[in-house]
Amino acid sequence: MSANDEVLLSLFINLRNAAATFGSDSAQYQTIQGTVYEHLRSMQDAGQKTNVTDAKRLADQTGLAADLAKLGLGSSGS
Repeated sequence: MSANDEVLLSLFINLRNAAATFGSDSAQYQTIQGTVYEHLRSMQDAGQKTNVTDAKRLADQTGLAADLAKLGLGSSGS
């Protein structure tokens, strides 16, 4: 797994924690969600790819699949 994938996974964990603590409509969740989008955009702008398949597999193992789906990266959204 690349460093960018590890950052993405870390962001997803933070997103899950924010949802569990504050709810998915909270400012905290929305801020982290924005950071995920920014990270993905910066990778795209730099021509870098992320292994979303690995991220999704780890998400399934860690309970983050719903967060990935909200970001359009769920099983039908990659």
